[in-house]
Amino acid sequence: MSRFAILALSMMLVAVALMGCGGRGSSAGCTLDQFNTFNSRVKDLQTCYQINECVSVTPAGNITLDASCFSKCVQEEGFSSECADALVNLTLCVDGKILATPPVPCDMKCQCTECGLGNIILAGGDNPCGDARKIMKASVTV
Repeated sequence: MSRFAILALSMMLVAVALMGCGGRGSSAGCTLDQFNTFNSRVKDLQTCYQINECVSVTPAGNITLDASCFSKCVQEEGFSSECADALVNLTLCVDGKILATPPVPCDMKCQCTECGLGNIILAGGDNPCGDARKIMKASVTV
């Protein structure tokens, strides 16, 4: 699977994981409609990432992910800059761990505490980061 496909897949999974978060905006300015849009436009985003060379690979195989380039692509799909930055930072954090040598797993607890998931979605109800018991349960079952 190509690196672009991996990145696109992980962005899609982030969007799918967050779709049950309610209709109000989060601290990052994201809404449920934006998550649905994000999920439906993964292919367009992947094209933008490739055209704008948001991912670069050196001859030695080192990968560089350009957060501002990714954010620009997400904003071009209609997302606010705050929401785009938050989604991109979460995704690149998780991808950075996946692409590390050796790969580092990033379960729900990692996404909440290390990658900023809790700042993207609303606190309470459906936010898996808002309740320590949910985080522990998610990290055990993942």
